[in-house]
Amino acid sequence: MYSTARNTIEGFNGYVKDSNYEALDQPGRRRIRGYTAQYLLTTVLVVSANIRKIRIFLANVGSENEAGQVKWKRQPRRRDRLANYKPASVSVSSGDPPTG
Repeated sequence: MYSTARNTIEGFNGYVKDSNYEALDQPGRRRIRGYTAQYLLTTVLVVSANIRKIRIFLANVGSENEAGQVKWKRQPRRRDRLANYKPASVSVSSGDPPTG
């Protein structure tokens, strides 16, 4: 029941911890004393990550095709590549099934 919500939250946690952007998991970037100051800086980093996500979303929504449908720029997924996989077919010379 909670797996979808948990996956979403864990995915966002990884997004916020990206060392190229917010790097929330690196305490050296938030050198300030006090819990309140730490909470404030954490809030600013999460807001920054949300704004980054919104900007990427709006950049992807901008392109539409002739029918007015949004064309998404999605990275190819592994399961998409596997859907195109067709194993080599096994050919039997006679119409009888193989005996084993």
